[in-house]
This record gives sequence, C-alpha cells and structure tokens, in this order.
Amino acid sequence: MPRMRLLSITSVALAVVALIAAGVCACATVTAGYGSPVFPSLVPAGVNIIETKEQYETQLFAREVGRAAAAVAVAVALAAVVAFTLFLRVARRTSSAVRHDTEGSGPPAGGLTSAGAEEHGALRARVTTHWFNGWFLRLFARPYLVVDGVEHAVRWGRATDVAVSAGSVRIGAGVRYTGRGALLGAESTPVDARAREGDVLVLRNGFWNHTPFRIIS
Repeated sequence: MPRMRLLSITSVALAVVALIAAGVCACATVTAGYGSPVFPSLVPAGVNIIETKEQYETQLFAREVGRAAAAVAVAVALAAVVAFTLFLRVARRTSSAVRHDTEGSGPPAGGLTSAGAEEHGALRARVTTHWFNGWFLRLFARPYLVVDGVEHAVRWGRATDVAVSAGSVRIGAGVRYTGRGALLGAESTPVDARAREGDVLVLRNGFWNHTPFRIIS
C-alpha cells in the first residue's frame, strides 16, 4: 500500500506540474506574438510586424520561456503517464491478491437472516469524488456500486435506486480505470436498509485517488 500511495501522489503531482507548465507556455505564446513566435509554424504567411526594440526583446524572452515550458510540459506529462500506468499495475495486483484471500471465506459477519431475506426494499445511493482528485477519476475511471457483493455500474454524482433485502446489507463503491480490470477502492460497510429507507447514501473516496470509498452521509 505505501507503494500505491507513492505512485498515486506522484502521478497527481506530475499532472498538476504539467498543467502549470502548459499554462505558462500558453501565456508566453500570447506574449511573444508574431514577432518572436514560440511555434513559428502557427504564424500566418504574409503577416507584417511593426514593433519597438523593447517589445522585440520582451518577445524574445517570452519565446524562450514558452519553449522551455512546452518541453517541461511534455516531459512531465509523459512521466505522469508512466507513474499512472505503474499505479494501475500495482493496484490490480493488490486487488487480485485481496480478492484471492477473501474467496471461499463465506458471507461476511452480520449478513442477512433468512427472515429478512424474504422481505425486499430499496436503497438510494450516490457515488461521488473528493474535490482534489475528482477531475482525475471522472476522466479515467467508471464508478460501481457494490451491494452484498453484486456490482452495479452507476454514473458519477447521480443517485441510483438498488433493490435490497430488508435488513442489514453491505454497501461499498469502487472504480475501474478505462472500464476494465479489477474493481479498485471498494470497501463494504454494513447498513441497516430499513433504518436508511428514504435516505440517499453518499459514498466518496478520500484525498488521494487510491483511498477507498466510504459512506459520508
């Protein structure tokens, strides 16, 4: 798990640095203008440029800054992709190991009784993200609601009705990056379906994108 956390933090940090470098490059491109363009291929043919010496020197400086920022943005973005790929591999291996350890262990403690299993009701649940990493998960991952071990594909932030047995059920949520591979971040929690009837359960992950989804309300 420490390795997963390190890779998660690294990939997010690199992505943020790449975005900042891209923003610096965009500002420098505007400042450099057509006089000393950061990307000469973008300058239309036949453009007449009239400027003072001070303007030209400023544009030269902006051009060098813009080109350096562009190079940094590309390099850091590639590093972020590599870190994210490693994170996915480690996360899948960890999830597979956990699933293998829990297979054959029988139903979890506090499962449904036979009397409760005959009655049915419904729960509403909504899977959302932390403000810090929500953009990342919404771009690359698909959420799943897990009720008593059964997965339900859902949409980010949208309340979903799920038929459950009246009594104690186990609810969790997780994600799959690009819609494939092992379910990540899933951590089931026992919920009294009868007591929470009519409520909307909100499940959200933590500050880092590798932290499990937990019921927050």
